[in-house]
Amino acid sequence: MRTLVLLALATLLSPPASAETYQLVRQWNAVGTAIAVRGTMVYVLNAPAVDLFSTTGSALGSIAAEAQDGPSLAVDGNGYIYVNAGEIRKLDALGTVLDAWAEDADGDGFHDSGVGVDASGNIYAMADGPSGYRTISRLGHDNANPLTFGSFENGLDITVGADGSVYVAGLGGGNDGPGWVHRFNSDGANSGEYRMPGSDVVGVAVGPAGSVFICDRARVEQYVGDKFVTGWDVAARDVAVSDAGEVYVLSNSRVLVYAPTTETTVAPVSFGQLKVMWAR
Repeated sequence: MRTLVLLALATLLSPPASAETYQLVRQWNAVGTAIAVRGTMVYVLNAPAVDLFSTTGSALGSIAAEAQDGPSLAVDGNGYIYVNAGEIRKLDALGTVLDAWAEDADGDGFHDSGVGVDASGNIYAMADGPSGYRTISRLGHDNANPLTFGSFENGLDITVGADGSVYVAGLGGGNDGPGWVHRFNSDGANSGEYRMPGSDVVGVAVGPAGSVFICDRARVEQYVGDKFVTGWDVAARDVAVSDAGEVYVLSNSRVLVYAPTTETTVAPVSFGQLKVMWAR
């Protein structure tokens, strides 16, 4: 009689795969058109004022900024606030105007869309360029090192990453095509873009690890480098990211805060070789 002997059966499991997702952790009432987060403070542009909140949603008053209605809001690492009030204004926490710019180095006035600031205090604003196109003007810290770059029909929002990269979001239509975000190096050279086909991108933010978050009026998406990572459906007017990596979405009369979570999924099982020997 012969006996079937199983010499080895190796079952190999691929390591679990993990993917970062976001879940809603808190929310509160707020009305506005732009949002920024710095430290423990949340700033909401509710023209002509800037409303202040803690990151837990407590109302902390407002600043009479005389700001125009639009997406023009930025806050630097020292807590200074930048808005468009027909001119670009730098405000302190009490609303005192510390500086103002009525035009860029080329003599162009500023559009009521988009203002950003980098870690060195350079200010970036959307200027009215030639032939109805908008450009980005770097005003420079203390008005030094001005720079003009980019050309858009429908530029809207501006943010600056920790590495000095400048991100510009805009509406679809015209020669710009679908909703978009253009990325520029600190010297103004175009270094990439993101697209949301068929959408108008109304907000862009950069997280502490360099992740890029863009939103149209119905969705938020996250990108790492040039790769899409995740997204979720939500009515959105603007987006911001805290130092802790929480995502703040200015929605319809609400601020929605999403925290990153990690979901682990088990990959499909693969089997090793099954060795068979017949023995007498």
